[in-house]
Amino acid sequence: MMGRVFTEFLGLEYDVKFGQLIQRTRSPKRRLDDVWVTDLGGKIVEVATLTYEQKNLLSRLLFQANKATAHLTCGDYYLDGWESLPRSVEVVYGLLKSHLYDVVGEKMHDSWTPPPCPVIPKEIRMLPLHFEKIKE
Repeated sequence: MMGRVFTEFLGLEYDVKFGQLIQRTRSPKRRLDDVWVTDLGGKIVEVATLTYEQKNLLSRLLFQANKATAHLTCGDYYLDGWESLPRSVEVVYGLLKSHLYDVVGEKMHDSWTPPPCPVIPKEIRMLPLHFEKIKE
């Protein structure tokens, strides 16, 4: 869930309908008390500036946070979210550093260590067709 918190803070979200990472925007329909990276002097992450791998990993992270973690569901291994979690966290960590800490001139502690991740058997791992729509 913290992956979702930080990616939305940075201006990114996962569109479940279209199965892709999109730009999150402020609007009256959203909660007005949400804190954004710009509120702290940082800058929004533009989806267009992300690499294919970054979009892929963040999509997997957000899919898990939006669906599999927040609801009791079957097929929680869609998008391989758990196996890619350590790399996804590294992407979020790097974006927080480059779009907040570096921008405001603060040092970010380099203390994150990936946790061990269980190996999901290949026969369980499935990628929905919509995931392949992610473009570079």
